[in-house]
Amino acid sequence: MRINTIPPTWLTPPFVRKRQRIVGTLLVKPVSSLSLTQLYYIGWAMNSRGAAELVIALIALQFALIPVEIFSVLVAMAMITTLTFPFVLAHGIKKNPTMMDEKTPST
Repeated sequence: MRINTIPPTWLTPPFVRKRQRIVGTLLVKPVSSLSLTQLYYIGWAMNSRGAAELVIALIALQFALIPVEIFSVLVAMAMITTLTFPFVLAHGIKKNPTMMDEKTPST
């Protein structure tokens, strides 16, 4: 299998997972004392777990469940999602320096 024969659908799951994690963290707002901004950045932080993705991809490659081209795409996506978060967080902190300050629960 050549890289140019890989369907573009192989590139969409990481972006779908990214949105799902961010939306998932926002859904806990009713039971959390964190602000929406804090939950949004927690969702981004959940995307920077490239090590787990790499371990699963390596096991799949070793058992011949995926070809080496797919493994390469998974490694690239794990690196991209892991390396993107520090820039997103730095931008958010510049925009709102107190966003991660503890919020007092309303009692």
